[in-house]
Amino acid sequence: MPIVDIALMSQLQYKQAEVREAAILASLRHFRKVLKVTQVQLAQLTGIDQPTLSSIENGKCRFTVRHLLKISSALKIDAKRLLDAKSKQKGTR
Repeated sequence: MPIVDIALMSQLQYKQAEVREAAILASLRHFRKVLKVTQVQLAQLTGIDQPTLSSIENGKCRFTVRHLLKISSALKIDAKRLLDAKSKQKGTR
């Protein structure tokens, strides 16, 4: 495969990862709001401080699998539901 094709492929994969990450964050916010849980309450339930939760939800900092597991556990939803998020959330699944 030519180097140009590899670079283009890399850019495409990066863009796809960004879109997927945005969908996961939108899903996280969606479930939190549907369940009427504030960021402060979620912080208390997860042990993740509220400013970090805000930064995660707003895409200002990277989240880890550990973050997702803590959040999904606190919201009592399967982490898979967050990871299976579509780019446009249309209600709960």
